[in-house]
Amino acid sequence: MSKITEFKRRTILDAATAIFTEKGVGKATMRAVAAKAEVTTGSLYSMFGSKEAIYVELLAESLVRLNEYVKDQAIAGKSPHSALRLAANAFYDYYKPRLFEAQLGIYSFGDIQLDEFDKKQAYELNKALVATLDIFADKIQCAAPNLSEEQVRAERDALFTVLLGVLCLAFTKRATSINTTPDFVLKTHVDALIARL
Repeated sequence: MSKITEFKRRTILDAATAIFTEKGVGKATMRAVAAKAEVTTGSLYSMFGSKEAIYVELLAESLVRLNEYVKDQAIAGKSPHSALRLAANAFYDYYKPRLFEAQLGIYSFGDIQLDEFDKKQAYELNKALVATLDIFADKIQCAAPNLSEEQVRAERDALFTVLLGVLCLAFTKRATSINTTPDFVLKTHVDALIARL
């Protein structure tokens, strides 16, 4: 890809981020993205065939960054328990200042369904998410080698579910209404998980 094409692609993705943030993915239009990027709609469609294609690209980039961040943090753990704690905290810490990226990930369970995309794209997005979740699974397995693969996967999935809930509490600011904080909820869950392991 030429530098000019890459610059144009990045300009479009940045414009889409602004439009998706302002209007939501469901209400955003390709025309609005093209206007924000200062390109023609024809030029936009030549690079991205639909707003779903732009969404997929943004989510894919986000999942790669998330994985690198969680992996880098987990490596710093001096034991499986500390690596697991660092990995869980990294997932939360990555998304905490990145509401838009969290919404991209959560949105994939909403109005835009993965089955609307090419099967390869859906597979790649799921694979990218599972790669990060498997960092948790690896640390769980290291901390509790006697657990079956099914038990490890159940603990991994429970941790992921708690992380989604904690992010929801953080973004909606609902934690105060139940007299807690997202950080406390996450710490309590991870403490209990480590104790079980």
